[in-house]
Amino acid sequence: MGTRVLLATSLRPELGVSGNDNGLPVVDSRHVDVVESTICELASSHGQLIVACADHDYESIRRIVTHAQLRGDDFQVAIETIGGTPLAIGVIASLADEIGGQTDVDAQAAQFAALDYLREHVWSAAWLPSVSQLRNPAPSVLQHVRSWLPHSGFLAVDGSDAHVDWAPKAPLSTVPLLEGFALIRSPSEAPAWVAAAVEDAIRPESVSEVIPVRDSIDSFGSRQVAEFVAIPADFHDRSRPRHETVSSCAACGVRHARPFCPYCKMATANLQGVNQ
Repeated sequence: MGTRVLLATSLRPELGVSGNDNGLPVVDSRHVDVVESTICELASSHGQLIVACADHDYESIRRIVTHAQLRGDDFQVAIETIGGTPLAIGVIASLADEIGGQTDVDAQAAQFAALDYLREHVWSAAWLPSVSQLRNPAPSVLQHVRSWLPHSGFLAVDGSDAHVDWAPKAPLSTVPLLEGFALIRSPSEAPAWVAAAVEDAIRPESVSEVIPVRDSIDSFGSRQVAEFVAIPADFHDRSRPRHETVSSCAACGVRHARPFCPYCKMATANLQGVNQ
């Protein structure tokens, strides 16, 4: 196995404070000592480690990584932030971890390229009956008032155009048609029409269910939440860095196709991106 991806985030109770979720190493970000020990254990055995976390957890994870490197052996850790719902964060981290299992000499470069591509091209959202505990994206005052109404519903969409839509019934006209995408949804106690309405709008090539790494009550304050993430079905090919864009970092030797090394942050003359 190549470079592993460790997901550090708030975990649902049955996952405990550390372990794996369908093969992906996970650790609960609320338990600092456990996060540090897990980083040391995984990084020491592989020499390198990618730690994925939610955008809002970056500073706390960065401090933990620094302490781990001070107490541990000589290893490298790259911190990769991922936006979106807990389902999206877990799925993206898992896909990047799977790429690390390839025998290709540039599998690690492909991991970072995939993370960059998925962050830009994935669509993720959550339907919820109330926005009372929604923090990001931030709901309006009117939407908070609407939460008090019976049969209310909202669609919180993540990404560069993050927003909250009033969505009490089908059809969900603001959900985009996404040609060539695979849809992943969470098992949910939300009304059955919600998943059907999202599928009708997106028209995905395939649909599958995955349990989010974080409990919906912990994330959104309700069991009646449905999370969705849509991923380009051909992302493996589209995210693959072109051979001529991959180079070895002059400082640490890591092969990547980024303007800056994901480990030591040294700039490279290679400013090419991945295939678009």
